[in-house]
Amino acid sequence: MTIRSGHRVAVLASWLAGMLLPMAAWPCSIFCGSDGLNVLAGNNEDYLSGAYDTALLIVPPEGGSHGYVLVGYSLFNGRSTFSAQGGVNDQGLFTDGNAAPLLEARTNAQGDRAAAFSAFAGILKGCATVQEALDTLATWDLTGVIERAKIFLADRSG
Repeated sequence: MTIRSGHRVAVLASWLAGMLLPMAAWPCSIFCGSDGLNVLAGNNEDYLSGAYDTALLIVPPEGGSHGYVLVGYSLFNGRSTFSAQGGVNDQGLFTDGNAAPLLEARTNAQGDRAAAFSAFAGILKGCATVQEALDTLATWDLTGVIERAKIFLADRSG
């Protein structure tokens, strides 16, 4: 993907602002933009900033599933645990989440409850587009998850 010079300036300015301003000014930011040819998406992870190490978990494609990278935290509380906060797959599907005030949410109460707790990995592993991700999310019971968070999705179409 080639980034045009005007976009390079915007990306550089955003990066510099993020580095120079206090972290409190940038909680859980997520962005996506497209010029019709290129799609750029990104985020910062600061929910547990300072308490845990940020980490990338790289999962190669296997058995018909998509390869993906998860962004999150390494939690060391007696055992090593990875807490995914978002990611991107080899099809160009990007997802992230951020906290939100308590929301009234529609969810599938008869859906797969366990899938909600590995939502980012499940979406990235099996979906290539936003529509596929929405269809997958509709089969899960997200009670207790979706009321307190927003899930952001973007794909290669912008």
